[in-house]
Amino acid sequence: MKKTRAIIYLIVVILLLLAVFYFISGSHSTRNSKSAAQNQRTKKITGNSSSKGSRRNQTSLTAVSINIDGRDFSAHLNNSSASRQLIAMLPYTVRVQGLNSGLEEHTADLQKPLSTSGMPAGAKPHPNDIGYWSPQPRIVLYWGDVGFYDGIHILGSFDNANAKNYIHSLKRPYKITITRK
Repeated sequence: MKKTRAIIYLIVVILLLLAVFYFISGSHSTRNSKSAAQNQRTKKITGNSSSKGSRRNQTSLTAVSINIDGRDFSAHLNNSSASRQLIAMLPYTVRVQGLNSGLEEHTADLQKPLSTSGMPAGAKPHPNDIGYWSPQPRIVLYWGDVGFYDGIHILGSFDNANAKNYIHSLKRPYKITITRK
């Protein structure tokens, strides 16, 4: 009888420990996934892996106007090394060429490469993002989802959700001029 009680007691203790472990690990992974999702949103707009900035923190963003084939759109560039270097060159005009990458983007060659120091090696841009393709120095305007690529660096995004539709509708070549607001 004593052995049976001891075994039952041991089974109950083991089950309680398993339940506690399950709940602790479950809430821990939920917390980590929420933190990871927040980190991804922060990476998108700030262009780095730091969680210090966010889309709401406008102090680290620079307001710009981007004239696309005669139509002005407001946008914000992040505080990444590549964005700071581009901002220092403003106003800046580039020609979007007729290259067709097969992706949902339009690209324009830059005269010189931008520094990507301190930036992630790659990114997954979203529609309305403004990016930099470092393997071949290019500004990239995203009108659709292209997936993650090493060499893509997010510089910022358009404020107007309709910018992506306008960019998608344009026939290349056309010019874009970026100016600081």
